[in-house]
Amino acid sequence: MSTKFWIYFGIFAACWYFLGYIGWRVQKDALKRGYGTASANFWGLGVIFFALIILPLYVVFRRITPGYVTE
Repeated sequence: MSTKFWIYFGIFAACWYFLGYIGWRVQKDALKRGYGTASANFWGLGVIFFALIILPLYVVFRRITPGYVTE
């Protein structure tokens, strides 16, 4: 395989790794804010597969979650 393929593959893999990390952090934040396990998993997987749509929605909806207490 050509060098060009491996460069593109490396960029693609790095992007998926980054999206996976962001999805994991969103899931942990949702659990911390009182969302249930299913809801937190939805937000995390949504960010991985539909990042441009779900991530802004999560940022908006996480602010209005009742019962969140800051330390």
